[in-house]
Amino acid sequence: HFYSDNSKELTKAAADLGYSHDTSTPYRSETNGIAESAVRRVKEGTSCTLNQSGFTDLWWDKAMVAFCFLRCITDQLKGGKTAYFKRFGIEFPGTYIPFGAEIRYYPISPADTARLPAFGDQTLPGIFMGYHQFAGGGWSGDLCVVDWEELDEAIHCSQVYPRRFKAEEVFPEMTGDEFQFPLAEGELGQPGLTHKQLRDIRRKQRKSKELKDAAELDAPTQLEDSTTQVYADGDVEPQPQDLPASEQDFWTCNSDILIRHHRQQRTTLFVPTDDELALDQCIIPTKYLDILRTTETNLEHLRECKVQDYWTEDTATPLSAPWTGRTIFCILRPIPPQRGYRWNDGRLTRIQKTTRPDSIRVEEWWRLNAKCKAREIRLWEMEGPKRDAARE
Repeated sequence: HFYSDNSKELTKAAADLGYSHDTSTPYRSETNGIAESAVRRVKEGTSCTLNQSGFTDLWWDKAMVAFCFLRCITDQLKGGKTAYFKRFGIEFPGTYIPFGAEIRYYPISPADTARLPAFGDQTLPGIFMGYHQFAGGGWSGDLCVVDWEELDEAIHCSQVYPRRFKAEEVFPEMTGDEFQFPLAEGELGQPGLTHKQLRDIRRKQRKSKELKDAAELDAPTQLEDSTTQVYADGDVEPQPQDLPASEQDFWTCNSDILIRHHRQQRTTLFVPTDDELALDQCIIPTKYLDILRTTETNLEHLRECKVQDYWTEDTATPLSAPWTGRTIFCILRPIPPQRGYRWNDGRLTRIQKTTRPDSIRVEEWWRLNAKCKAREIRLWEMEGPKRDAARE
């Protein structure tokens, strides 16, 4: 027997399968209470999962799958058994890891293993994305993760590819007995993060740090190290401390973009150069770079948090304060191999009649409401001719 709402696809499926089918009263959610309650639980759980992990709503599908699986292996039903046990007859044999938690994994692809140092830690950092399942819901023994560097450098979600690893090859990063969520803590960037969301994350982190510092100042201090030298007048001998080594700026590159990571504070926007004597010489000839430049900084001002302009027209524009971050350049592509196609943000796109401006990708366009679409069209009417003129 099959009970559902009045959707035509379910009605047809029941008829094709020969199931006895009853339906709820149209537009009366209380007559379909069990299903409505389940839908509400999944929606609220997915929202909480995204909020805890720090992922934007662009990742809702991955968060929903992870939440549903974690609920099946943790929540106890009548009789004290989980849904996973009732379905498969065994308790879940894997490690319980929340969506968005920081992990480290053993790389297996040649490109990833090439990033490992010759000595030291032979794992790479990443973010946990969920459990891989067989058809029917059983766990395959694999975990899904995304690489830290790939997520941080991606401009669009389509440039991030979840990877599968055996559970024995993935280790959650813990502080005491607590999981770490780098996206929620503002330690890791991601595509689709708006300026407002970035400001909110930084504001929460700043308040949290202020409260933690205040608590440490109020806490009584005790000398527990028996090797600490105490003089007759009560002064304590200062102990030498290791100073952190300063990080240097560096380049990273993939098939679409070139990124200059700024670890040293600077006061001006970055301009690539082919000068062989320069410390920041571009690793590829600048003639292969598009004119567009995106600068992401740690400054809080809206206009300086993310700056998009043309590097060919710049002579090291100064900002209001010293900053660190990264500068992103798009790499030029050859003539499209197929007629009727063109490159759009590093992706081969079919030319068609549409109101969508070239500055917005297809998967982002459908998510915008009518007001936002109209605004993007007006902005592109001004920006498009400027880009064409600058590229000539």
